[in-house]
Amino acid sequence: MDKSTLIGTTKSEVLLTGLVIGILLTLGLSSFFVLREVEAGSIVVESVADPQTVAINVQSAPNAESEPLIVEPGPAIILPQVEDEQESESAPNAPCIPGETEFQTASVIDVVDGDRLRVSIDGEISTVKYLGIVATPDASEATLTVNLGLIGQTITLVKDVSEIDGDGNLLRYVFSKNAFINQYFLENGLATALNSPPDGSCAQDFRAAEAQARNQEVGTWERLGPEQWRQWPIIPAISENAVEIYQRFLGDSADPETFSIVGDCLSLPERLFQKVGGSYYSLPAELEYLQSTVEQFRSVWTRQPVTVVSGFVAASVFSSYFADPTRCSSPETPLNCEFRTNNPSIIFISIGTDQVPGTEDDFEYYMREIIEYSIDKGVLPIISTKADPTEEDFPLNYIMAQLAYEYDIPLWNFWATVQHLPNTGLNPRTGIHLTAEANEIRRLSALQVLDAVLTAAGN
Repeated sequence: MDKSTLIGTTKSEVLLTGLVIGILLTLGLSSFFVLREVEAGSIVVESVADPQTVAINVQSAPNAESEPLIVEPGPAIILPQVEDEQESESAPNAPCIPGETEFQTASVIDVVDGDRLRVSIDGEISTVKYLGIVATPDASEATLTVNLGLIGQTITLVKDVSEIDGDGNLLRYVFSKNAFINQYFLENGLATALNSPPDGSCAQDFRAAEAQARNQEVGTWERLGPEQWRQWPIIPAISENAVEIYQRFLGDSADPETFSIVGDCLSLPERLFQKVGGSYYSLPAELEYLQSTVEQFRSVWTRQPVTVVSGFVAASVFSSYFADPTRCSSPETPLNCEFRTNNPSIIFISIGTDQVPGTEDDFEYYMREIIEYSIDKGVLPIISTKADPTEEDFPLNYIMAQLAYEYDIPLWNFWATVQHLPNTGLNPRTGIHLTAEANEIRRLSALQVLDAVLTAAGN
């Protein structure tokens, strides 16, 4: 049986389906139901735990919206069976929940979106937002489906520090029959951990759950093919192969406190990382957990890599002509020299802005050379997509995705971080250089990539 089939037709039918599933779960008829089809006024629900089919007749509301609402395939929630009423009313149990905190019961009456529920608490209607997480864009319909399954159920809401957010939503950890829903979304790749000071009791556990889901490539983090590179996550999953490369010579020829960059003018220190090393630089509140990463690489932020020069293309790092004579010995190439003088454990490959259109084969050849040279030295290559198009269809980004997929190394999808910005983050005068806002997004997402590597490696 296909456990992931979830099909809806109209919004009203999907809402009714959520209510039906909630009722079935509440009655304890099964611990896991999936909607098979909606047709002829009937919802057909199958039990995965105990194969059976239950047909329930429904009538659409007279004023129900008729526009199609397609719920993409996604996991349904598995809730533990409750032995008796007393157990169902016990305090929620999760290691990260504060020992002395408020918790209350509520009835789910409606769903706002993948992140919010409408509930009744002692007869008062409130909107609850899941604390410490945010549904990933690609999984919003899957989280919506899970939430629909909670309609009609009694849930437990647990407060951390804050009462509400700026929009008046109650900020809560949510439990349904002792299933920790916030954690469930993270473990199944349906959400990302959101640092929400001062509500940090579960922040570390949530980041670990997200990292595990990424590394296991579940849910949103399922590995896509290179042709789907636009849908790849911004912060990559760090595979076991990538961790093995990173750890191979760590502490020996690879310094855990340094990384290098192969780049062009967009990666010069004054444009990329120099600010991070400044005494006045501070991280946004939601990214304060990256401070330990900032400190670990403190010696790198203002350093000028030998392999970052305006006008560089992938081939440039293999020509001794371009080596810095003040730091490199003849006949060293820039790449040889960079590895000798910096002993990196990680190398960002962020190049292609100056690649001549029509030379994609050359680009791929020298990218492979950089990747294989790095891996041979026990240095983890991290490829970065670029925001500026060499040609209309971003052929270089496609090549980058192909190589990341083939070598099973991380791809930092920077392109995806700036698609919402005016002119996709590009300076309108040059069409190549990044705006100040795009540069800040770039350095922050780079820090997140570094943190993902350190987390996956247990550092």
